[in-house]
Amino acid sequence: RRRTRLTILSVLLIAVLLVLIVLLRSKAPPEPARLLPGADAFVYLNLKWVRRLDHVIHVPPVTHDLEYHQFIRETGFQVERDLDEAAIAIHYTGSYAAQDGSPRTTEILSGRWNSTQVTDYLRRLSRSVEDYRGVDLFDVPFQGHNVRVAMLSVGTVAISNVDDVQV
Repeated sequence: RRRTRLTILSVLLIAVLLVLIVLLRSKAPPEPARLLPGADAFVYLNLKWVRRLDHVIHVPPVTHDLEYHQFIRETGFQVERDLDEAAIAIHYTGSYAAQDGSPRTTEILSGRWNSTQVTDYLRRLSRSVEDYRGVDLFDVPFQGHNVRVAMLSVGTVAISNVDDVQV
């Protein structure tokens, strides 16, 4: 009898904990937004619903410029088709801000792409590749800035043009 009560109490306690975890998780910001560093402004885009809308309303195909078309050919990634979520942190002031006053950004992108093709593309573009805790950090020159790109997981990429390597 005592063992039965203890078992029932344990099961109820575990059930209450699971319900609490699910409730807290549903109220938390989306995963890409939680990965961002502190910033002056944040933008979150959930583009999954756009794909559902495309089944109802057929959007005409987008024309691409030559540079973007080359990117699509080499990586297989097309923003309007493969990007599911984007979380962006904008740094105007503080330690992450640029010396020239231009805003710096950090982005977490979530979607569907071939990680091998994207990694190969980044290796070709990057000046250097650093290893940080088992994650390759690609240092890519872009419009006078260094942009750091890291493949965090199969469907998640972090991009930052902040000068601080820790970001």
